[in-house]
Amino acid sequence: MRPDRRPRGRGHRAPGREAIEYRGETVPWNRVDDLRVVNGRFRARVDGGRGLWTDVPVSAVPNFPVVNALAGQLYSASR
Repeated sequence: MRPDRRPRGRGHRAPGREAIEYRGETVPWNRVDDLRVVNGRFRARVDGGRGLWTDVPVSAVPNFPVVNALAGQLYSASR
């Protein structure tokens, strides 16, 4: 466990002011092309939409309504 953070489970997403983190990879908001929920799955595309960067069930995201609202605001602010 990292001393400064809680342990993270597989697929953990962490939106922050400058970037979003997923499975240890950090992507700045200006590289995120699309965020949406499709068929109960939270999806993000990066760098021209060449593929999904994240595609996880909404049920796997703790406090999803809060995370989704925060990610949406940070994404919009980066445009």
